[in-house]
Amino acid sequence: MKYYTIANVTRECYGHGDYGSELRIVKHGGIGYGTGNFPPIFRTKSLAENWMKSQDFTGELRIVDLEVYGGV
Repeated sequence: MKYYTIANVTRECYGHGDYGSELRIVKHGGIGYGTGNFPPIFRTKSLAENWMKSQDFTGELRIVDLEVYGGV
């Protein structure tokens, strides 16, 4: 089953000026990253897009797919 959530685009230096881009699912809200709550997960990409547009986040955000395998 596929779900969707929101991730932040971060830039990391891996040494000698080699910068890479990573997607991280982090807590939002409160003061700064790492406080508040994780973004919710959604059953459709359009629901995730609508939620992301309604939020007041700083930084670059992306919608990411979460694949869930197996039964409960």
